[in-house]
Amino acid sequence: MERQAAGTVHSVFPSSCNLQFGERLVHLGTGEQGGLPFSVIVDEKQLSDMLPCLSPNDSVSWNARDKEIFFPALNIRVSFQGGLSFRSEAKAYPVEKALLKSGIVALIEIVSWWNDCNGFGESVTETVLGMLEPEASVTSTPLVHELGKLQNAYGQLNPEAFLEAAQYFIGRGKGLTPSGDDLLIGYLAAAATNGAPLREILHKLQALLDSSGSQRTTRISLEYLHFAVRNQFSSSLLRLCEAVFTGNLNEVRQAADIVLGTGHTSGLDTVTGVLAFLIPLIEGEAK
Repeated sequence: MERQAAGTVHSVFPSSCNLQFGERLVHLGTGEQGGLPFSVIVDEKQLSDMLPCLSPNDSVSWNARDKEIFFPALNIRVSFQGGLSFRSEAKAYPVEKALLKSGIVALIEIVSWWNDCNGFGESVTETVLGMLEPEASVTSTPLVHELGKLQNAYGQLNPEAFLEAAQYFIGRGKGLTPSGDDLLIGYLAAAATNGAPLREILHKLQALLDSSGSQRTTRISLEYLHFAVRNQFSSSLLRLCEAVFTGNLNEVRQAADIVLGTGHTSGLDTVTGVLAFLIPLIEGEAK
């Protein structure tokens, strides 16, 4: 950023807010849901005092010299002096099939217990069953059909087919982070944790986001997608993926509860994307 960058408050939530500086978005919140790849984590009490006084389009500025964000309307400065930096990059884990299978089964059970509809208006149980039994028409749904295209394209390592399948999901659904984006991010996070060979796929996704991303989805969701193609995800999502791949069942349960509790259906949609990548691994349908 520039030495003094002017921006605005993009959106305000009960426990966080988003700040926009030109094309860049910064999430200001607590560590309750983990660290986002574009987040600043601050003290919960300080943030709760600020948020009721903020409104979208309020001015805000970033001072690179003093390393602080300034809110003129509140006369409050958030200093980065002494702050700790973090990078939420996915780490690849070797696949031990027995551990991976136990982690996936545990996650499927948790999602089934959740017993709710995803952001596509479909029962999550039906979606999971449809992925587990792709040939059983009784459990087939429109979402399972589109997920099948995504899974097949990845299984064939076909960047063009994967991009075509991914376009169905980008921006699909309502909310600040549409369900299709949440699902796609979950899929990419699981793939990255698996060390999947996605370079050409990610290159094409990045080009699509650069050329038409702002017309396809929301500003906040686009930011998540931009980081996802650069192998960066929320720390809570990475924690879940790591737990599944290492077969740490207690950690799977704890991390899943955090992710599933995100937003109205965002967490459920994200975990559906994670499972969309994982399930073929234990069925022998993915490389």
